[in-house]
Amino acid sequence: MVAETLLFSLPAGDDFLRGSFKSVEGSIGIVVLSRASAGVGEAENVCIEAFNGAGLSTFDIGLLTAREESFSDIRDNVPLLAGRLLDFIEHLKRRRAHPTRRRMAIYAEDAASPAALRAAAERDNDIVALACRGGLIDRAGSLYLGALNSRLLFIAERGDAAFLSSARRAFDRIGCVRETALIDGSAPGADDAVARKAVRWFLAAFSSDD
Repeated sequence: MVAETLLFSLPAGDDFLRGSFKSVEGSIGIVVLSRASAGVGEAENVCIEAFNGAGLSTFDIGLLTAREESFSDIRDNVPLLAGRLLDFIEHLKRRRAHPTRRRMAIYAEDAASPAALRAAAERDNDIVALACRGGLIDRAGSLYLGALNSRLLFIAERGDAAFLSSARRAFDRIGCVRETALIDGSAPGADDAVARKAVRWFLAAFSSDD
């Protein structure tokens, strides 16, 4: 179903941030996958395959350079990661590589989640939905939580007190449609379960955006 795969890079200081765009023939929308790392993990690959299989093109981006991955505190720099994500979104809009004029959705994991929420709040005319797997999403900041209009799905492992507490604090400030989904992260097929939940969330959001 994937009609074309494009590799790309954007400058970050004296290095580059890298990612890939997978265009699906007849796609109904684009999912921007953001991660606070340079390389693509197994769980993210599962999501990419699921999104493509559901008719969604994907724009996969690493918000850190390979050298930056050794810096222990950079993943906590929400403004930096959000700024880079916004740059990628603008890059995608300028290229207009995608054949449909529909808006985008964002999928993020762990440390990229608060940055993704902040970016979605800033680009609410572009981002129809957001799905976050883990992450301390309340760290996006009260201003951005209150401004969020994109539908938010927060996926967390059962018993993960820190992430669930963060989600409750964030939900107290968010006025848009939001939902929490719980998974058993240690169970076989957990990554597939996450992908299915995100696919349903995005398809519903894109359908209601017609």
